[in-house]
Amino acid sequence: MRFILTACSVLFALVAVAQVDTRDGTAITSSTTLDGETGIDTADGQAITSGGTTEANWGNDAEFSATTPATMSQQRFIGGTSPATAGMTLQQVCIFANNGSGNLRLAVYQGGVSDENNTGADLVEDLGTIAAGGTTWTCLASSTNPALAASTLTFIHWKADDNTWGYQLDTNVAHNGDFTGDKKACVECSNSEAVAYPNPNGEYTISDIGTAVPGLYLTYAY
Repeated sequence: MRFILTACSVLFALVAVAQVDTRDGTAITSSTTLDGETGIDTADGQAITSGGTTEANWGNDAEFSATTPATMSQQRFIGGTSPATAGMTLQQVCIFANNGSGNLRLAVYQGGVSDENNTGADLVEDLGTIAAGGTTWTCLASSTNPALAASTLTFIHWKADDNTWGYQLDTNVAHNGDFTGDKKACVECSNSEAVAYPNPNGEYTISDIGTAVPGLYLTYAY
């Protein structure tokens, strides 16, 4: 009787602390080799958690108090430093649309020289194009969920060549969210939404285009 109770107690303890492999959602049991320091399943090198996956936004996801619509025929970007969170993966990029027509192309880069100079930054993902819509958040989901480095210069790029895709700018610069640099334009690079973003990012002339902050953010999981 004592043996049965002890065995049941052990089984209950194992169930209570069961962890999940975030790559495929399968349970990690006591027979799996774990690295308790980093939370890595050493059997396959994938990150593990003790429950579900948490998501958070990085960028400017605020509801605007002072706004102005904008269109462009340029490639633009805005940057800052990513969170100091290990194990991040890109989930989506969202921009606050303001009517218009045509398509816009979005991408995420990491690296570069400063929060206003992304020369040499590595392409995390080119998310492709998104059609113009109403005055609302419009999002493109990541197709590969690539890793995002922690505490690293990070840039969101957007481009269109027809000057018709409308998006929202917050004229209150205090509402810059996680962006620490002003938005910039790439003078020589392609502004065509039909052309994929290069990897790595090249060196080009960077133009100032004001301090108003776009409604723009990425969502990451960890």
